[in-house]
Amino acid sequence: KESPHKRELYRRVIGHLIQRLVKTAREYEAELTRMKVSAVSSGNVLPENSFVVEGWQNVEPLYDVEELMQPLKVVHDSLVQSGFDLVANGLLVDIIRRLAVFGMSLVRLDIREESTRH
Repeated sequence: KESPHKRELYRRVIGHLIQRLVKTAREYEAELTRMKVSAVSSGNVLPENSFVVEGWQNVEPLYDVEELMQPLKVVHDSLVQSGFDLVANGLLVDIIRRLAVFGMSLVRLDIREESTRH
């Protein structure tokens, strides 16, 4: 498939995942609009031009955590095997951990300590 990153395989994988994530967000926004959820009417949607990601309309959305997790793990393992442990075990491993713990939830999470601890 054509890509501006023909020789940069990690960018191709991540670029495709970004397209699929944008497509997923757009589909959920459309569904929320159909359901007339109050969060949508309060302005918590992505503006149409908030992402300059081309090609998102032509990809399948992500419906399952594994669809996102699997390519991220492949990239991580490849970076480690190539000797780029520092890159693999930085932000990428953080994303993998968050995905494993929280999944693909689009809900804001507010964590607070119980008041008697202060």
